[in-house]
Amino acid sequence: MLIPADIEVGIALSGGGARGIAHIGVLQALEDYGIFVKRVSGTSMGAIVGALYCEGIRPIQILEIVSERRFINMFRWRLLKTGLLPLDYLEEKILEYIPHNSFEGLKMPLHICVSNLSTGNSKIVSSGPLMDWVKASASIPVLFPPVTINNEQFVDGGLTNNLPVEPLLEHANRTIGVHVNHNLKVPQVSGIKSVAERVYRLAIWQTVKDRMDECDLVIDPIDARKYGTFDFNQAQELFNIGYKATEEVMYHLTKNINLEKLINLHQRKSPTKEEGPNQNMVQSE
Repeated sequence: MLIPADIEVGIALSGGGARGIAHIGVLQALEDYGIFVKRVSGTSMGAIVGALYCEGIRPIQILEIVSERRFINMFRWRLLKTGLLPLDYLEEKILEYIPHNSFEGLKMPLHICVSNLSTGNSKIVSSGPLMDWVKASASIPVLFPPVTINNEQFVDGGLTNNLPVEPLLEHANRTIGVHVNHNLKVPQVSGIKSVAERVYRLAIWQTVKDRMDECDLVIDPIDARKYGTFDFNQAQELFNIGYKATEEVMYHLTKNINLEKLINLHQRKSPTKEEGPNQNMVQSE
């Protein structure tokens, strides 16, 4: 569906662990083509990226943040002998860039989806203190402890709603859904890590199928499925996948596109790890 430039665009960002880095490439590509979303709804990694983006942090800088060694180590898969991993570093890093710690202080509206561990229901939050809800949305069960808010326990929003389009349908004129857990048949799954991740992805897929139909456009980068939930050390490659997938569907998005920018973008080659995004991207106006 065509999206004129004066229409308010909302974007829903799914969870997916490291695959959620593709969201950053999607946002960069949209900006490079002159499309700026006005509202974000996200869960898990989509909530982290969404919070930073709604604060006005540019996609390239968000990529740098999630590429930091401490960020990568925080999401490293391992069997724990001393209990669950804390999300202290995530809180420290987010508050470094969003010191006001509030939805209301963000530069654009943000909606965060979490799962209530007691009721089994999803909850979408868009007001009040920010950081606890970001941590709750990113709290992957078994890896991270539940986050207690107002005497209730919350975990990863992707468990109950991994593409939270509902607030966008209410507030935005057009909705883009970005789903980074492309569901294809897997020939064989072996090993505790692979089995656990496959089961988790199959479960959250059930929360996505119908919601994709509610979007005006879905970006579902197939190449992202080659990467695991904990492959944060592949950040540049995942960024590139999101960027390329957005370029491939760009003709659906607007009829008021900047033709000169379009020509320039297609003449340059896709960003590579060696060259980095700053050297290849056309900066947004």
